[in-house]
Amino acid sequence: MAADASTVTVIGLGLMGSALARAFLQAGHELTVWNRTPAKAAAFEGLARIAGTVQEACAASDAVVVSVPKYEVSNALLRTPDVEGVIAGRTIVQLTTGTPADARNGERWAAEHAAGYLDGAIMGYPRSIGTSGCAILYSGDTTVFERHRGVLSALGGEAIFCGQAVGAAAALDLASLEFSYASLAAVLHAAALCAAESVPLDAFFTTADVAGPLLEYATRHDFTKGRAPIDAVSAAAAMARPRSYPESVDATLATHSAAVDQIVRASREAGVDSAFPEALHQCYERAIARGHQLHDLPSLYEAFVPD
Repeated sequence: MAADASTVTVIGLGLMGSALARAFLQAGHELTVWNRTPAKAAAFEGLARIAGTVQEACAASDAVVVSVPKYEVSNALLRTPDVEGVIAGRTIVQLTTGTPADARNGERWAAEHAAGYLDGAIMGYPRSIGTSGCAILYSGDTTVFERHRGVLSALGGEAIFCGQAVGAAAALDLASLEFSYASLAAVLHAAALCAAESVPLDAFFTTADVAGPLLEYATRHDFTKGRAPIDAVSAAAAMARPRSYPESVDATLATHSAAVDQIVRASREAGVDSAFPEALHQCYERAIARGHQLHDLPSLYEAFVPD
């Protein structure tokens, strides 16, 4: 028999998983957590049940929310006889970034073990979880989604149901990310070209009518105090200073590069030409190779300028 519908488990306590867990606690849900590195679960001591195994974590709740680096990790954790023996009647809510093919495979696996399955994509950073600015895409069985809508509403903002085609949320997520990543790379590459020709960057930003949010993502080196509007002159001044990048407070360049790699994989799986996202991925990897793996998106500029 499944657990009570108000119970939830979070598997994976990285930046995003921890934010999800805190939001469920804030909403008053009975929470169980599990993480491969036990030290990360210490922050939830006395607040949530800390499971000793994945099997225990899955058996504890009706909804099992998974937030790990990639589907290969999720599959290794969940697709074991011990876990498969306890998930009947429960629902796996997969919030790990993956491809539509990953989602379809996950849904088939869950059905084989009489479990529900929702595939989701978080359209924001960990600090947006639990706020009105958080949007999460979901796809899968409509009945399963409606059953868990109340629990999922604890994550804040809007739970957007994309339809019963379970790969829809992943497809929309990756398409949106590709547009954002490509736009950012284009602005930074163009800025590097103008800088090399001694063209004032504020002239470029104004002439190209670079949108405010994109201008901020491209040029603000330090996001530790949050984001705020930035004009072309201020953005140009920021890029003219010696470029030093603090460690990311949202998501590292390595995390973003991994997402671009998922876009490459999704393109190949769909039979869509992958040359464009492959080239984009090379840009991110080049900046990482220059030492910027822990920095934020503006450090992608370093992929385009001379050593």
